[in-house]
Amino acid sequence: MSHMAPSSRKSIMLWSAKRGLFEPSVYESGGQYPREIAEVINALETTSVINVVRPEPHWRMLDVGAGGGRWSISLAGRVGSVTALEPSAIFDLLEARTAPLKNIVCYRKAFQEFESSTEFNLIIISGVLMYILEPAELEKFLEKAIGLTAEAGFLVLREPVARCGQCFTDTTYRSSSDKIELDNCKYWEIIRPEAGYESLCGRYGLKKICSFPSHAPFFYHANLPSASMTKLFRLCASKVICTRNLSLIDAYNRLFRGIYGRLRHLMNSRSMRIMIFTKMP
Repeated sequence: MSHMAPSSRKSIMLWSAKRGLFEPSVYESGGQYPREIAEVINALETTSVINVVRPEPHWRMLDVGAGGGRWSISLAGRVGSVTALEPSAIFDLLEARTAPLKNIVCYRKAFQEFESSTEFNLIIISGVLMYILEPAELEKFLEKAIGLTAEAGFLVLREPVARCGQCFTDTTYRSSSDKIELDNCKYWEIIRPEAGYESLCGRYGLKKICSFPSHAPFFYHANLPSASMTKLFRLCASKVICTRNLSLIDAYNRLFRGIYGRLRHLMNSRSMRIMIFTKMP
């Protein structure tokens, strides 16, 4: 890990400690939703990306920070090959789940240590950049990813953004200018403005073609006036928000996702966005 900054090294330890979150479901992305809701969110996100990039059977895909394998498994049937990188202890789940799919190759490596002479038609980076504290490492990371993107290929970023930069440490939001003492943090996120990602990617030859919230709100994590009401609400939500109702949920998502994103932006609240860039010829 000699090429990695301390924050990136610690983020691997952070996710290794969270391995248990990924055991119940291949669809888990760290949001701590029940399996049924996680499966719905995965379907909404992957379908949205597929509809934009239109993957082809000969494509090579790179999944950076593959976690339990949801992006790799969801897209493996639409591309020729998938290279999945996961440096944390979640790797054994990724390896076991992808074993039946012969076009997926997994490596227990951080992207900073990954070397390839091959370019990729599709690179997905999901929930990785938010843990990179140092701006210089972030720029090197994106420069490397863009260098591995084939001409007319796509780079997909799934990261939290806010109108003004913020950081989140343990349970507190604060200004992005505050110094973070990692030794005193059990968890952190760097929440950057979307314009910052767009500027960095543009600097190295990518053009943003679209951006949208990962999904419309489901309010599953809302806290109601009493613990019993919250428990009942979450139980009902997990029964309704399921793949059996996916067509209705998709209609709801299409209708409210954009409105939700604009409201979050106006309130300068953290929102998870999917940003899709293409490498211009």
